[in-house]
Amino acid sequence: MVADGQLFWDDGDSVDTYENGSYYFARFKFQSNKLSMTIEDNNMADQAFAALYINMVQVMGVKQNTQFIYVNGTLHTNFTVDTKTKVVLIKNLKLFLSQEFTVELSEYRHPNETEAMRIDCFPDIDDRPNAEAETECKRRHCIFSPVLDAVNIPKCYMNMSAHAYRNKSATSRSNQQNITLEKRHPDVSLFGEDIQQIRLIVEGLSNHLVHFKITDAQRNRYEVPIPLQKNSEQMDQPLYDASQSGDSESGFYFQIKRASTNVALWNTDIGGLTYSHQFLQIVTRLPSKNIYGFGENRHFGLRHDLQYRRWPMFSRDNFVNAGDYANLYGVHPFYMCIEEDGNVHGVFLLNSNAMEVLLQPLPALIYRTIGGVLDFYMFMGPTPEDVIQQYTQLIGYPYLPPYWSLGFQLCRYGYNNLSNLKEAVSRTVDAGIPLDVQYADIDHMHERLDFTIDKVNFGGLPEYVQQLKTEGIRFIIILDPALNSEVANYSAYERGFQKDIFIKWPHGTSPDSKYANNTDIMLGYVWPNGKVAFPDFFHPDAPEYWSQLINDHHKIIKFDGLWIDMNEPANFGTNEEKPWNWPANKEPWSLKCPTNSTLDHPPYKPRGVYGLYLSDKTLCMEGLQGNGTLQHYDVHSLYGWKQTEPTLSGLQTATGKRGMVISRSTYPSSGRNSGHWLGDNDSKWSNLHDSIIGIIEFNLFGIPYVGADICGFNGDTNEELCQRWMQLGAFYTFSRNHNAINQRVQDPAAFGPAVAKSSRQILEIRYLLLPYLYSLFYRTHTQGGTIIRSMLHEFPKDQRTWDIDTQFLWGPCLLIAPVLEQGKITKDVYFPEGRWFDYYSGNEITGKRMMTVNAPRDFLPIYIRGGYILPTQDAAINTVHSRKNPLGLIIAPNTVGNASGEFYWDDGDNIVTNGSQGYILTNFNFSQNSLQADVMHNNYRDLDDLRFQTIWVYGVPKHPENVIDTGKRPIAFKYYSEMKMLYLYNFSYPMNSSFSLSWSYI
Repeated sequence: MVADGQLFWDDGDSVDTYENGSYYFARFKFQSNKLSMTIEDNNMADQAFAALYINMVQVMGVKQNTQFIYVNGTLHTNFTVDTKTKVVLIKNLKLFLSQEFTVELSEYRHPNETEAMRIDCFPDIDDRPNAEAETECKRRHCIFSPVLDAVNIPKCYMNMSAHAYRNKSATSRSNQQNITLEKRHPDVSLFGEDIQQIRLIVEGLSNHLVHFKITDAQRNRYEVPIPLQKNSEQMDQPLYDASQSGDSESGFYFQIKRASTNVALWNTDIGGLTYSHQFLQIVTRLPSKNIYGFGENRHFGLRHDLQYRRWPMFSRDNFVNAGDYANLYGVHPFYMCIEEDGNVHGVFLLNSNAMEVLLQPLPALIYRTIGGVLDFYMFMGPTPEDVIQQYTQLIGYPYLPPYWSLGFQLCRYGYNNLSNLKEAVSRTVDAGIPLDVQYADIDHMHERLDFTIDKVNFGGLPEYVQQLKTEGIRFIIILDPALNSEVANYSAYERGFQKDIFIKWPHGTSPDSKYANNTDIMLGYVWPNGKVAFPDFFHPDAPEYWSQLINDHHKIIKFDGLWIDMNEPANFGTNEEKPWNWPANKEPWSLKCPTNSTLDHPPYKPRGVYGLYLSDKTLCMEGLQGNGTLQHYDVHSLYGWKQTEPTLSGLQTATGKRGMVISRSTYPSSGRNSGHWLGDNDSKWSNLHDSIIGIIEFNLFGIPYVGADICGFNGDTNEELCQRWMQLGAFYTFSRNHNAINQRVQDPAAFGPAVAKSSRQILEIRYLLLPYLYSLFYRTHTQGGTIIRSMLHEFPKDQRTWDIDTQFLWGPCLLIAPVLEQGKITKDVYFPEGRWFDYYSGNEITGKRMMTVNAPRDFLPIYIRGGYILPTQDAAINTVHSRKNPLGLIIAPNTVGNASGEFYWDDGDNIVTNGSQGYILTNFNFSQNSLQADVMHNNYRDLDDLRFQTIWVYGVPKHPENVIDTGKRPIAFKYYSEMKMLYLYNFSYPMNSSFSLSWSYI
C-alpha cells in the first residue's frame, strides 16, 4: 500500500504568496503501513496557523489486522478498525502542522526497553512447541518467558549472570590495555567448547582509530591473513575514550565513547559475550538507529531496519533475488553509524568465518561468527568521508582504473557465436552510442575451459579483437577458477597438477581420489564438462602459475582486462545426487562432504547463511589450503580476494598496461586490485532501485569502481525499464550492460531509435564528465574515500538525508536523480541546504527542500551543488577519441560566490607505481568573478596539445562588461540572462599551464 499527498497553505487572501514565499507546504507519504509528513516550506508566522493541527486520520483499504497505533514511536490508543470496510480511523491526534510526524499502523506491539534488551538464547532454533522449548532453554541456563502480543522478541533469552566473563587481571602500557577475562560459570555453555580464559586488547593506533581484539588467552587461533596498514601514529588528542568495568551483574563490559560528546559508540554492558571454539558472540548497544553497511546482501533500504533483522555474511554463488535476506558473493563486516548529533563513526570486524549480524530495536547489534577471533577497528570520523578515508587507509586505498574503463561497456552471456557479438558492437557504434569495452563470456571458450577459444563458433575472435583496437574499443574476457581435470593435454590443469597447487582433502580422506590420479585434490563440478579442481591462491606457487597462464593466453588473444567470476568459490550440486547441469550420459556424481564433520556441520551454523550446510554450492569446509596450513572453513570467503591480486599482476605483466579486473567475490581490501559488479540481478524495477543501495555500500566498503548489470541479467527486460536503467547506469562508476543466455537482446540500440537516442545522449554527458570522474578516482587512490555517495554522506546533520536512497552523488557535488518506477515521468528530488543548479538549464534551486521535477522517458535529472568546479572534455564515440578533444570547466558558485575543484590527468593506461608515472594536477579556485587555475604537479609529457577552451559559469547575477585573462587579453563570452549563465569561449590554455580569468559588471 502506497499513497502520496500534499498540503499547501497560505493566509487565503494575499496576492502572490507563492512567489513571495509566504506559504506552508508539506508532503504526506503512506508506505509499509506508516504515514509520514515532511515539511518543505513553512513561512507562516501568524498565531492562527501555529494553532492548526491534524486531529484525525482515516486510512482505507488496510489489509493487515491493525492492533496498535504508534504516533512518533509512542503508543496511541484512540482508534477504531472496521474489518468489513477495512478502514482504520485514528482520533484525537493533535498533530500540529508546524511539526513533522509519523503514524504507524501495526499488527503487533513494539517491544519495551527491557524486552528489546533480550539476547536470544535460541539463535539456531526456529519456533518449536513451548514445552520442548522451555526444556531446552533451561538446559542452556537461559530464561524462558514468551511474549504473545509482539513478534521477534526472544522467548528464551540469556541469563546475564550465568553467561558472562569476569575481569581476572589487567596490564597497561603506552596506548594499550591487556585485560584477561575468565568465564564466570565454566559449565554454562550454548554450543560447547567454551574457552575459559580470553584476552581483550585495546590499543589506540591514532587520534581517530582505536583497535580492540578478543582472543584466546592461552592458545593461538586463526586470524585473517590480509595485510593492514596499521602503523601507530603519535596521539595528542584522541577522539575517543575507552573504559571497562571490573565486574557487574551482566559480567565484564567495556565502552568506547566519543571524547567530545561523551556518547557511547560501543557499549557491551548489555551482556551476551560468548567465546567458544566455534561460536563467538558479542553484543553492543548502538548510539542511534542510523546504521549503514554490512554485506554483501540485497538490502531494501540504505538505512538498516533494526526490527530483529538478521544479515548473513559468507561468500556464496547466489542469484541476487534467490533469497530476500541471503548471503551473496562477498563479505564486508563493516558498518557506519550516524550519531544523533550528526557525528559519524565506523566499525570493521576483521573476521572471515561464516557469520551473521542481528540488528535489534533497542538499538543494539549482535555479532555471531563461528571461528577466528573478534578483531575490531573503530574509525572516529567525524564525517562520513573521514570515516571511509580512515577505513581505506587501514585496508588499502582503491586502485586507479584505466581511463578507458570509465567508458561504456557491453557484454552478454549467450552471444553464442562471433557473428552475434559483432552485430551487437555494430548496432551500438552505428547508433552513435559511445562504446569503450566489449566482453566475451564463457560461451566464447572451448567446452567452457579457461584459456581456450571455441574455434568453431568464435573462430577469428583474436583477429576481431585486434580490429576493435584500431577503432578504439578494448576487449575483456572472463575467467572462472575451476579447471577441468578430465581433458587430455589441458595445460591449465596439468601445470597446476605438476605444481601441486590445488585445494586438497586432508591426506587420505578423499572419497574421490580415484578420479584425481590417486591424489588428495578436491574435485567439484561447475561449467566445464568434467570434474574440476580449484587453484589454491594461498599456495606460494599459485601467483606465478596463474600469472603465467594469463601471460600465455594473451599471446593468443590480446585482451585488455579480466573478469573473474564464480570465485566464491562456486561449485554445483555439492552433497546432491548430481549437479543440475551434469551430463545426461554420465553416471551421477557430485562432491560430497563428510556428514560427521564439525566443519561442514558446526555446532552452530549462522541461521541466516543460505543453504542447509556450509558447503552448500561450494567446497567442503575440510579443504586444505596454503600448503596445508589453512582450512577452507576459515578462508572460504577470502577466495575471490586472494585470486584478485595475481590476476591483476598477471594482466599487467602480459599487457604492460594498467588494465582492469572486475571480481564477483570480494573482501575488505579487494578494492586495491579490482572493481566489482553486483552480480546476477533481475530485469525488475525493484532491482533498479536496489542497485543504488549496492553501489553506495560498495563505496563504503572501499571498492568505488562498481556497478550493476544494466537492464538486468536474468529475465527479459523491456524498453522502458532498459531506457531508465541506461540513464542510471550511465552514472555507475563501472557502467556495463549485461544479460544472460536465452534472454532477449538488450544492448541499447536493439530497442530502436528512441532508446538508442536517449542512451547516446546520457552517455555523452557521462563522457563529458569523465575528467571529473577520473579526478575523483585519483583522490580515492591517493587519499582513500568514496566516489558514489549517498546524500547523508555530504549532509550527515540533515536528518532528512538519513534514509534517502533514490538519488546519489558523484563526489561532493554532482546529484543524479533517476526515475525508478514504471510509468513515472516526474521525480521527487531532495535538495539539502545550499545552492543547487540544474545541470541542463542552470536554473538555481535553493535547499533545504523537496521538489517534484519533470523527468520524461528520455531525460535524467542532474544537478550541481554550489561551491564546486568540474573539469570536462567534449564527448566522442570512445575515450581514445574523447581524450583528444578540448577541455572545459563548469563553475557552480556557492551562496557567497566561491567554488573550487581539481583536475588530474595522466596517460590513462600506464601502470601506477609509487607516483612515478607522469601526471598533471591542477587546482581551480573561483571567487566572486575571478577564476585562478594553478598547476600543482606537472611531469606529464604526452600532452596531445590538450587545452582548456570553454567555461560555463552558473549563477552569474548580471551581464558582465568584459572578461579578461592574466595578460589582460579579452575573452569572448555570451551571457544568458534568463538562466543567469555565462559562457566563455574562444580562448586556448594548455592543460599544463596556470591561468586566470576575471570580469567586471556593467
